[in-house]
Amino acid sequence: MVSHCKTAGKREDYVAELKAFIDVDIYGRCGLYQCAKNDMNCWKILEQNYKFYLSFENSICSHYVTEKLFAILDYDLIPVVFGGANYSSIMPPHS
Repeated sequence: MVSHCKTAGKREDYVAELKAFIDVDIYGRCGLYQCAKNDMNCWKILEQNYKFYLSFENSICSHYVTEKLFAILDYDLIPVVFGGANYSSIMPPHS
């Protein structure tokens, strides 16, 4: 669920490169698919249709992690992260 199309962290460039190798569906203001930001049904739809959730930060900051990363832990989705945080210190062990 992407709300910022151009970011300081250049995540859009990373996604464009990734799309050369795999299909990437983008939900939100910057993509072809829509899902209300706080709609729990949205997470269920994602869970039914995808195995991975790209959780890429707007900016590469060492002291910030998007809330979406924690929200998906309640669902059968594997988060793929891109940002500046030390994710191994805040996520479940061996994840």
